[in-house]
Amino acid sequence: MTFQKLFVFLSVVSLFLSDSAFAQLGGGRIVRVDEEAQSRCIDPYKDKLWLTLRSLVISKNSQFLTKDKEVSIIIKAKVQTDPVPQVPIVYPLMASAKIGEGPAGQYSIPIEYSIVSGLVLKQDSVVYSGIGADITLVNVKDRSGWGTALQTLDSITSGSKLPIPSSPYTQAASYLISFANSAVQKDIDAQNSDNKAVAGSMQFNFDPNGQCAGDFEQTGTKALIYAQGDTTSGGYVPLNEIEKRCFSAQFLPSFVLKSAPRPVSGDCRTVQAGQFQSVANNYLAFYLNKQTITKTLGANNLATRDMKESLMRCKANGVSDKKCLQ
Repeated sequence: MTFQKLFVFLSVVSLFLSDSAFAQLGGGRIVRVDEEAQSRCIDPYKDKLWLTLRSLVISKNSQFLTKDKEVSIIIKAKVQTDPVPQVPIVYPLMASAKIGEGPAGQYSIPIEYSIVSGLVLKQDSVVYSGIGADITLVNVKDRSGWGTALQTLDSITSGSKLPIPSSPYTQAASYLISFANSAVQKDIDAQNSDNKAVAGSMQFNFDPNGQCAGDFEQTGTKALIYAQGDTTSGGYVPLNEIEKRCFSAQFLPSFVLKSAPRPVSGDCRTVQAGQFQSVANNYLAFYLNKQTITKTLGANNLATRDMKESLMRCKANGVSDKKCLQ
């Protein structure tokens, strides 16, 4: 079965993974983690992009979430384009992970999934202006109860961790033809509410001017922090106080987001390591890499700079040079 035929079926699955099927988290705030690699503006007219989910931390409030248990992670990858497509472009992906212990009152789930891998953001007349993802956890204790649709999605994508295709806009026409399979909806509805939980949703928009003035996305290791979490913990960060905090992370062996009060000087580099506490909010951890595309032969200073910084960021996150920019 070819990659394209697989996604014809998977897109049908995506149609019926509706937001109404699961309890939703409130809106989150993206924070940048201090790291050695410098942050760069993502230019949709000049760059190609990598988006990798690192891990997620979620409260222990779902019955099926227990330490060392396997969980399936359904990722609905969404693409924004100019021109705007006639129907939303959504690609369903799935991965499996083992639940680990997180900060008090939370679980940590390593994902390590490259949702976007080297996507050229300008392809002929199409410009990819944004990328998003909705992430849902599903109990895998009894896969036989999933029905054919979820079982097929699991068998196709869970082990291989396929990214979205290299030309999402032009390939979507062939992927999104068939929506008639109502059995998929029954598949989702058949899952008990205690066997599924939404982990989060994120959206990244790219500055068409390549300057990142305002709320446009840049490269870096980041976390999307939600209001949900252990509000009684000293590590809990109210979303309206994020600007008053500095953020760092323990990258290995597992990702742990940490925060500390921002000093009066505003310089987070002066904060001592012992002042940081593990963040008690729910959050998604991820990193964005990019590389400037050059049409000239020979070395290009910007492309070389981007590659060095991407390799540095991957190394910090435990990813080898070979796998970093695949």
